[in-house]
Amino acid sequence: MMRSLFSLLALLACASCASSERAARGAAIEARLRAKYDMDALTAFVRKVVEAHPNFAGVALSTRIDGKWALEKVDPPSRLRSGDWVLYDQHAGDDEFTVYTITKERPYAWITIHAKRLAKDRFEFLELTRDDVVELHVRKEPNKALEPTRTSVTPPAYAGVAPAARVAHL
Repeated sequence: MMRSLFSLLALLACASCASSERAARGAAIEARLRAKYDMDALTAFVRKVVEAHPNFAGVALSTRIDGKWALEKVDPPSRLRSGDWVLYDQHAGDDEFTVYTITKERPYAWITIHAKRLAKDRFEFLELTRDDVVELHVRKEPNKALEPTRTSVTPPAYAGVAPAARVAHL
């Protein structure tokens, strides 16, 4: 009883430790991004790009851009979201960054704004790209495993009949 109680407490401690590590990592990344970018200027930049390119490669760009950027709930938490747009700065020492959105209608597409940070509050538009999102559907088929059957016994000449072997049902 005591051993299982200690095991449960250890498990809870590990879970909270991992959760607190993830929260600390997320807070550090968010602080780094907020120190690197002026979020109001970034919002204005994304709005300006969307206004200049309302349709790109057959896709109407989302105009849902909030004024507030919040940490994206993914692991690792390295992205900030504003409405439908996500800031992804994977280059720690580089000034290039991307802001992307995924369309809500089919065919799904990943639209990315590639940009360069000139200063904390100034950005240079580089290009827009579109990547199509491929949907994979897995068909669920019933298990078609064969059901075991009893073996047939054919009596040989002048021999007695042997009973059929028992078979377990799966």
